[in-house]
Amino acid sequence: MEASRRLERLVLYHLWACVPFAVAWAIWPGVLGVSQEPQEILALRLVIGVAGLYLVARSWIVLSSPAAATWRFVWPIADVILISAALLVESRPGGGTKITFTVPMAPPPGGPGIDESAPASTA
Repeated sequence: MEASRRLERLVLYHLWACVPFAVAWAIWPGVLGVSQEPQEILALRLVIGVAGLYLVARSWIVLSSPAAATWRFVWPIADVILISAALLVESRPGGGTKITFTVPMAPPPGGPGIDESAPASTA
C-alpha cells in the first residue's frame, strides 16, 4: 500500500509543478502569441479555476486522509473530465491544449509501426 501512496504523491507533485504555467496563461492569455476569442479565454479560465479547486481537494485527500487509496479510481476519471473540458473549450485545431495532450501520444520517429528496413516507396 505504501508504493501506491508514494505514486499518488508523485502525481500530485507533478500537478502542482504545472500550476505556475496555468496561472501565467490565465493572467496573460496572449503569452503564446496566438489571439483567442474573449469567450474562449473566459471558458478556459473557468476550467482552470475548477481544476484549481479539484487540485486543492485532491491534495487535501491524498496528504491527510489515511483512506486516500480508496480514491485512486476517481482521480483518472476526474483528470480525463478536466482535460476533455479544456479540449472542448479550445476552438483552434492547433491550440496549445490540443498539442499538449496529443504530441506525447505520437510515436517517436523510427518507433513502433515504422519499419526502416523496408524499401522506400517510389510512387
